[in-house]
Amino acid sequence: MQILKQSTQVIVRVGPFVDVGDGFTPQTDIGLAGNEAELLKNASVEVDISGRTFTAVTNCRGWYDLTLITGDTDTVGLLTVVVQDDSDCLPVFRDFQVVEESIYASLFAASAVGFDSNQRVNVGKWLSQAVTLSTNNKPDVNIDEISDDQTAASNLELFTEILENATGLIDAGSFKAGAINAAAIADAAIDNATFAADVGSTVYASNIIALAVRKVLDELNLDHLLKVVTAAANMTTEVVDNTIFSRILANGDTSAFVPSTDGLQPIRDRGDAAWAGAPEAVSGTFADVSSGVYDLTATLGTLATFDDAYPNMIICFYDNSGDIYETKRITDYDGTGATRVTVDSDLGFVPQDGVDTFVIYRAAYAPVGEASVSEADRNAIADQVWDEAQADHIAQGSTGQRQQHSGRGRY
Repeated sequence: MQILKQSTQVIVRVGPFVDVGDGFTPQTDIGLAGNEAELLKNASVEVDISGRTFTAVTNCRGWYDLTLITGDTDTVGLLTVVVQDDSDCLPVFRDFQVVEESIYASLFAASAVGFDSNQRVNVGKWLSQAVTLSTNNKPDVNIDEISDDQTAASNLELFTEILENATGLIDAGSFKAGAINAAAIADAAIDNATFAADVGSTVYASNIIALAVRKVLDELNLDHLLKVVTAAANMTTEVVDNTIFSRILANGDTSAFVPSTDGLQPIRDRGDAAWAGAPEAVSGTFADVSSGVYDLTATLGTLATFDDAYPNMIICFYDNSGDIYETKRITDYDGTGATRVTVDSDLGFVPQDGVDTFVIYRAAYAPVGEASVSEADRNAIADQVWDEAQADHIAQGSTGQRQQHSGRGRY
């Protein structure tokens, strides 16, 4: 198919014309005036060309030169020449393609570029819209859809706006909630090598993670636990009052904490002095102060000189005159004053100051909340065991008396 330049006069060759009878003998006397000669333009336009110049080609029988004027080639698109006279020759037609002048020149002009190895194309319009150029003569492109998705184009534009033009790095902004989570990060996306390279050297001073952890420790004053000294013995600056740690350390007020007496080492030292090498029991005499309160005087062992030294321990009181023992649980002890003990219930006998005795058993403890067993309760229990109401169970003929003298021949 021959390409024609728009609105330009041109001579085209049409043929071959052959005899209608045998279909091969060239016809050399064809004239457009006596035949049906038409020009079919693009968009169904027909033009009578019977008056156009039409001359036979020398030495090429059956071929003719047809002159098309500018009006014949004014429409871009397919152009067909038809010449037919069924009484003289077989029908002849020829197709042409009419293109715009600039396109024709880029293809056939003396200075035509021809083949472009870079596959460049100069486009003046896209879908009837003029193409505008931006920086460096690059076309501005507006995309409405990507893969038939109208939102994809907007999302792509937003994404590219976030990236810096020069570096391709993420510009200032924020991620959508949930954009970075376990599901969004694929397995092995950040391996050890990548992580090590990103956080810096393993040297503390240049390690990002280490410095971040240190910042948290400093913010919470945890650096003072092991390395940084406190401002003073009063640690309120480092340990805020009424925090859990301050309540454990100093009942909520760290200003009341005295390291020389309240620290673990001083407490251990006092314990060593009070307990190291001490006998398993402390005994001595006691004096009645009030109901369940007695002053103790040690005669065997040493009573502790600090408060609450015998919490919930067992103390046994002995009535020398009545030969009666009573055990009690210690509920309080004052070791800094009169070595005074408070027990869970009053004695069942009237103590004689400086005569009756006591024994504190260091290894014996009474359950908290359970009172000691009184003498009357012990007698009642014994009566039930022996099934006889005998005082002290030593009366002549009683089971207790016989048990005591068993094997001696006395009943």
